Amino acid sequence: FQQGDENEWTKLIRIGNLGDWNLTMALKQIQQPNFDPEGLFFLQYKDEIVGTAWGLNGLGNDKKTGQLHFVAVAPKHQGKGLSYTLCSAVLHYLRTRCCRAYLLTDEWRLGAIMIYLRLGFRPNFKSDFDRQRWKDALISLKGSRAIS
Repeated sequence: FQQGDENEWTKLIRIGNLGDWNLTMALKQIQQPNFDPEGLFFLQYKDEIVGTAWGLNGLGNDKKTGQLHFVAVAPKHQGKGLSYTLCSAVLHYLRTRCCRAYLLTDEWRLGAIMIYLRLGFRPNFKSDFDRQRWKDALISLKGSRAIS
């Protein structure tokens, strides 16, 4: 991340269905005390930023937990393994600064879930409702032969 990347970052977050972001919201995020520009990754193709992922470190009471956050790749560059590469870079970053990593996602993001499972993440159920939603998502993935 470098100053001036905020507009492209905001655009990717909106394209990735990660919320109705605008420049003001992006600027607010990078002004947080735990923001580390080394933890915000971009992939560039020619002159265009085509992917992003963010590692927030030092979260939680023990400061030994980090979050894999805001993974997004421009649609015309999806399916090329870029999300996996970005996530791997963030996890390496987090490993060198804290210890554990977690992420939050929705069960309908099947492509993302495939990547997260390949990286070793597993669902953490908070309720029976969560357990059923994730069971359904995993069945969908198995049905698509995405996981075994």
